[in-house]
Amino acid sequence: MHSRALITNPSVLLLDEPLGALDKNLREGMQFELRQLQRRLGITSVMVTHDQEEALTMSDRVVVMNQGRLLQSGTPAEVYNCPRTRFVAEFLGTANVFACDVIDANPKQAKLRLHAGNAGEDIQFVTKASAEVRRAVTVEIAVRPEKLALDAPRANHVQMRGIVIEHVFRGAHHAYLLELPAINRRAYAYQQVCSGSDQPIYAAGAAVVASFDTTDAVILEADDAD
Repeated sequence: MHSRALITNPSVLLLDEPLGALDKNLREGMQFELRQLQRRLGITSVMVTHDQEEALTMSDRVVVMNQGRLLQSGTPAEVYNCPRTRFVAEFLGTANVFACDVIDANPKQAKLRLHAGNAGEDIQFVTKASAEVRRAVTVEIAVRPEKLALDAPRANHVQMRGIVIEHVFRGAHHAYLLELPAINRRAYAYQQVCSGSDQPIYAAGAAVVASFDTTDAVILEADDAD
């Protein structure tokens, strides 16, 4: 025998996958409806979802945990754009993670060299750093796919020659899987669709130059829980 209770004006509202069975169009519309309803009623809400993009969309604050340890908390933009660890970077969205040697460092910036798989390119650059970065150690950096450009590189951009392995069209953007021989790694690049432009579309096998702004390279801390 099951019993049910209806509680009015709860102090905390638990939403357990409320949008899981909806089509994408309706789901996105309901995300805005739920946010407006939550703000109007002023009820603290805890939402369960396995969709990381939805977690960013619906929340005012994101907390990322791994094996019972709190790794990072902050606004969705803070956690997405400045992940502290590799787990956080890869858990919230897609991230290209590259290993680098620290050539020089101070509390404000670090000079890094990408680990080269082939001895043809020596890729060095300077980016923001924290006091924890030390010279002559190996660190990992994260670069989001939307920050990895395939158009003409600009000043301050780190450049790597690459080959397109696969291309898919996702409506709002083109997604590319690249092989980067200089560092013997694969990477993802997302290019926003630009209406009315002669934006090139690269087929599998095309040679490209992948680049990213040095300010978009986030130095990751070691995650002892992994």
